[in-house]
Amino acid sequence: MRRRLAKVVLFLLSLGVGLSIVDTLLARLDPSLEPPPRVERVIRLREHAPNQNRWVRPTREYMQGVDSLERKFYRLATDENGFIMPSAIHETPDIELVFLGGSTTECLYVDETNRFPYLAGRLLESRTGLRINSYNGGHSGNHSMHSLNVLINKVLPMQPDAVILCHNINDFATLLYEGT
Repeated sequence: MRRRLAKVVLFLLSLGVGLSIVDTLLARLDPSLEPPPRVERVIRLREHAPNQNRWVRPTREYMQGVDSLERKFYRLATDENGFIMPSAIHETPDIELVFLGGSTTECLYVDETNRFPYLAGRLLESRTGLRINSYNGGHSGNHSMHSLNVLINKVLPMQPDAVILCHNINDFATLLYEGT
């Protein structure tokens, strides 16, 4: 009985070591297989995870409630701070803007260069001649309380020139359903 148990333990240890070696070799052969570095936060924020690069597509159920959305894949990429890209397009900008809000700021099912926080930066840039970085901190379902948390704990340390809060719909919905 003891010999059998010893063989099982030895087998499991060998398997674990073998898998660890294979994992290390695969990571060295193809660095894209390594998971992105985790950003550890002390406080929980309603934000997109940093360093994402994925494709999202509206569900068939979602499509039933809309009239002009194309059911295709939309890229959702975020920078190291969880802002929806494109964001920091200039290395040394003249002005930095941060947009915080819910789904109407997030613009999840909109092509990347047509999302309004990005377009606002480009429009202001063309009108002023200044280099402008605009950061999209929208997250579906966020209301003012969520964005104030993000503002205090993530955005203020960046020292942006302006922060634009866009919460009319979600704040109104909270008032309707919660009564306060």
